[in-house]
Amino acid sequence: MAFTADVMTDFGYIKPSNVRLTRNTDLGVYNEVAMRLGFTDYFHAFFYPYRASLEPGLSRGELIERMSLVTIGDYLRGADNIFLIHNVDDLILESGEIEILEDLFGERATVFPRGGHMGNMESRDYIGRMLSIMDPAVTP
Repeated sequence: MAFTADVMTDFGYIKPSNVRLTRNTDLGVYNEVAMRLGFTDYFHAFFYPYRASLEPGLSRGELIERMSLVTIGDYLRGADNIFLIHNVDDLILESGEIEILEDLFGERATVFPRGGHMGNMESRDYIGRMLSIMDPAVTP
């Protein structure tokens, strides 16, 4: 995601902005860089500076608040075609966020006690829940 956004904006975060990619460009070096970056790196070094360049005066806190699902909470509460599958122990969650998500999605939220950040996507329970969302005739 970070690499694609960087290439599209020519921001210079992973790929230097003076480098032009071709269909024959070896992307291995860029992949190595991208794999060393975390979400916090992406936010502070790319996403926020890019957004702030489009809107001078924008604070990090304001951007975080704008990107929150809470800002579209009314829509999510009523969207019967949007579901949540999450894990309590996901490392990207801050204290209290799982409760916010459960409130936003109501009965459409499935929260597993373990799995970390996408660590249980191959588990039988997770797959069963995904299939039951896509086809209500399937029981998890």
